[in-house]
Amino acid sequence: VVLAAVAVQLVHTSLDTDSYALTVGVGVLGLLVGVGVAFVAGLLLDLGRRRLANAV
Repeated sequence: VVLAAVAVQLVHTSLDTDSYALTVGVGVLGLLVGVGVAFVAGLLLDLGRRRLANAV
């Protein structure tokens, strides 16, 4: 039951994002490789995306 509640909360949070491609990519990477790798990759990609957006 707790796992289902967490999944619902994650879906709700992911719908409130400004980058659906990054969210889906991190989710797929988490399924294929692992949650830890997906977390670090998502963090680095988001940091790079924000730096590019501020540079323009």
